[in-house]
Amino acid sequence: MKKFLFCFLFGLFIAAVYHQSAYAAEPEYYRVIDKSKPGSELSLNVNYKVGDTITVDFKQNLDWYSLRLNGVDFKGYKQISTRQVLTFQITQEMYDNNPNHIVLTTRGGDTGSRVTVYSVSLGDKLLYPFVQGFNGGLIDGSNDVYYETKAGSHSSPTSKVTDDDFNTFIKFDPDNYPYIKQLRLSHLGSKNSPANVNYFRIYTDSIASSLKIEVYDPVAEVNKSWTVTPEYYKGKPFEIEGFPSYSSHVQIKGFQKDDKAYAINFYDTVPGQFKNISDVEYIASDDSVKFSYTLPENFSYLKVWVNDQLKKDMVEDSSFELNQLIYDSSYNVKIISYSKDGGISSSYRTVVKTKPLQPPSDITNVKYKFDYKSLHMTYDLPKDDNFSHLEVYKNNVQIRSKLTEPELNFDDLQPSTDYTYKVVSVSNRGIRSEGYILSFKTEEYKDEVPPEKPTGLKVTNGNESLVLTWDKNSEFDLEGYHVYLDGKKITDKPIKSNMYTLPELENGKTYQVEVSAIDMSGNESEKTSKYGSPNTKGMPVFKAGYSLVDVSNGVGSWFSSLWLLLAFSVSIPLAFYISHRVKALFFA
Repeated sequence: MKKFLFCFLFGLFIAAVYHQSAYAAEPEYYRVIDKSKPGSELSLNVNYKVGDTITVDFKQNLDWYSLRLNGVDFKGYKQISTRQVLTFQITQEMYDNNPNHIVLTTRGGDTGSRVTVYSVSLGDKLLYPFVQGFNGGLIDGSNDVYYETKAGSHSSPTSKVTDDDFNTFIKFDPDNYPYIKQLRLSHLGSKNSPANVNYFRIYTDSIASSLKIEVYDPVAEVNKSWTVTPEYYKGKPFEIEGFPSYSSHVQIKGFQKDDKAYAINFYDTVPGQFKNISDVEYIASDDSVKFSYTLPENFSYLKVWVNDQLKKDMVEDSSFELNQLIYDSSYNVKIISYSKDGGISSSYRTVVKTKPLQPPSDITNVKYKFDYKSLHMTYDLPKDDNFSHLEVYKNNVQIRSKLTEPELNFDDLQPSTDYTYKVVSVSNRGIRSEGYILSFKTEEYKDEVPPEKPTGLKVTNGNESLVLTWDKNSEFDLEGYHVYLDGKKITDKPIKSNMYTLPELENGKTYQVEVSAIDMSGNESEKTSKYGSPNTKGMPVFKAGYSLVDVSNGVGSWFSSLWLLLAFSVSIPLAFYISHRVKALFFA
């Protein structure tokens, strides 16, 4: 237990030393002087004399607390707990108390009296804070900075705020106020030479509660802005996220009357800051992005944020991969590198986009044939790893799904009709291909199928005649029947009836009779065949041309002399005879 406790405390000590060394070189941009904390006073080693002008930019914690210089209370300060700038002259008492130093302490004896000092100037010379130079930025010495009355109105170019000289400045003249009120950059970066802006620095004596950076992003087509608070007025780097890579409208607003701006600059990295990775490249898939880059000297590790969430905590290699991403989506990536001695780089930011999901290939080697009512297709299925199945559409209506066979058959088409078939490949994640499209028009209808041959053919032997009957065919497109005698077609055109009489034949002779069916397309069925032999015992047939009156008169003359004797004996058989012969008359 003692060993564990010792190791734990030693680890805390090492961490504290590491943290101290990591940030020991961090510049001080303001000083909080606290009566309760010895050593918090601000001591400046400087040569000065009685009558010199001192300017102090400070903020009291409470209304009644203020500052003392070399043990002498400030005179003329405002009893307010807001920021104020006080200018006065060195008195003899101040000089006598410490002729080689200017020491600022708090006034008042109660615990908790605190004053924040932002700057101290002796005449035009800045004594505190010890501001680092503004060179090393993106607009060093540029004459592309303008001070203007308002956007789009009178403006004048100047290099007074980009020359890294704190003796030159732009003053927002009270005689012209509120007309001269903002700074503008004519451009920052371009399409061909983009600027990677991560930080903004300004040195100003402004007592405004905040300044604002405004920029138009031509890519996103939106206005963007950032608020700069007083703690950044003395050169402390202000980190900017989402600054466009180029813009012709960069404005710095919010200055008050009598304010002076001494220096401004924009930076990729702050001068002296540990460098970040370089030569960054990435390769995106539909669900991952792989980064590769060059490591800086003294590199220890890096951290990666995606959409402001920490995703990689301790990357020590020259590459990393982001996984489980959503396809066809954009991600904001931020990378910060850390050195072996605790230095922290500026942020490297970029936007990456995953690829959309790729569909499988379409079917290939397609072969097809069609007629007036059917379509037959064969093809090769896609060989992609992500292929799952096919979907088939007919005239934009899905008719098949989850098809995995290499062929298609349809036999329900209509003659002389336009059709468009599309065969779509579907991936295992539901992504569909453009589809293979086949458009065609079916052929005209050509009926080449004959009817079934007639059945149930019966032959009745008559006197010098044969009477044929058969069963009716059931085809919907049946035109009629043809009758053949000894191989010769007797009917000139198809007859509709399923009964037919062959007259004027020779009794005692055997005849072959045949019947075939005919459809509307002229297709003729096979013939059904029978044999018959007329004889004198059969019923005679009336020749064509006799009318019903002729039949009636003939029958009457034939039986007139015997009518009374035979009337009752032959009336019934005669009725059957007449009926039978009348049928033969009309169907002969």
